[in-house]
Amino acid sequence: MGTCVRAEKRFYTQELLDARDYLRHEKFILSEKLKRKESGYIKNKIKENESLLDKYFNKKSFGICSESSYLNGMVNGVKKYAKIVPCGKELCPVCGQKDSLLHRQNFARGIYKMLSRKTLGYFVFTFPEEFRKDLCSQAILRDFTSYIIKLLKKDVEISYEYEFNGKKYGFQEIIKGYDKGYTRWHFSGDIGKKCYKPHLNVLVGRGAWIDKEKLIAYREYFNNEVNKWIQLNLDYKFNKKLDINYSYRNTINKVVHTFKYVVRPTMLNIGTEDLMFCSIKLKNFRRVRWWGKWEVYKWVKEKINSEALKLFNDDDVKWEFVGKLKDNYNDIMSMEYLGFGIFRNNTG
Repeated sequence: MGTCVRAEKRFYTQELLDARDYLRHEKFILSEKLKRKESGYIKNKIKENESLLDKYFNKKSFGICSESSYLNGMVNGVKKYAKIVPCGKELCPVCGQKDSLLHRQNFARGIYKMLSRKTLGYFVFTFPEEFRKDLCSQAILRDFTSYIIKLLKKDVEISYEYEFNGKKYGFQEIIKGYDKGYTRWHFSGDIGKKCYKPHLNVLVGRGAWIDKEKLIAYREYFNNEVNKWIQLNLDYKFNKKLDINYSYRNTINKVVHTFKYVVRPTMLNIGTEDLMFCSIKLKNFRRVRWWGKWEVYKWVKEKINSEALKLFNDDDVKWEFVGKLKDNYNDIMSMEYLGFGIFRNNTG
């Protein structure tokens, strides 16, 4: 095995230069293959006359909980639309289901922002099982979210080794911080035992391929920083490592599917053993956080063929609270349903 030459000492041998050239060439070949395979980026894959959302949500079937609110959509002082707003509680047996109206409206609030990015990075931070009960606290989850956002916004210098021709070479690189992102807590997973399993989902506005060696070093950085945070805030030593998963999305279908997955309700998946305890501790917990400036490009709104989604995010429509849906149910019987809880008033 060859000696490890440290690049930060500016000692460049011909072997080190060859290794770097080889590594850059492999990255270039991989990126070109991905571009050809996936047929371009998000903007080129949106078809003008096709609704990309219908295959993810069936707009003709939705559940409405008994505590839903009823709103009038006013345009220039005239009632043009109506909207149903669910109770918003993941513990609700209707709203807490996958593909519920709550799930769809969570999706509608952010999908324009997600589609306006060329690529997205997707991180998932999961704690070991023996530590999870200590995370059933709003203050701890909130502080941990803020700390992870702080780490992700930083430029991080990492060191890692790369093997070439039987020799190992050391490199130092800077991973640039992420200037925009979205976080959401899931309280349980879809696979395995139904229990309290908190994990933080993070979507960042600039995703890219990260080499295996570099990703291992990046994970080590996060684990070291999280250990410091735990010792400082929870006052005990944490020797386990977080399970940190990273991937990236650069096609329209992957972005839509991933965002739909991230915004789904998960509280009812906890199971009866932990549900009562966690429901009290996490009542009214704000599980979503945005940071940075997420511009919404005009072409995204123009090319997505979904009138309901456009109305949901249209600032020209003024939504006025009327009351509970159960007291105003007859008003929507003659209206046309568009999707995402929005109806069109064809009589006005």
